[in-house]
Amino acid sequence: MDVTRCPKCKKRLMAMTDRTGKTEMLCLKCDKVDPMKTDIAKWADSSLTGPSAA
Repeated sequence: MDVTRCPKCKKRLMAMTDRTGKTEMLCLKCDKVDPMKTDIAKWADSSLTGPSAA
């Protein structure tokens, strides 16, 4: 069995981590995951930035 593909739609599964640190392989389509509502999207919109180029 291929664990990198959704058994329903055969699209690639994505590794998603919840707030507790648990990682699950989810299908964005079948599991109805909105990538813009994940914790990583909230982090990307925050004021944190990378190191400045000097």
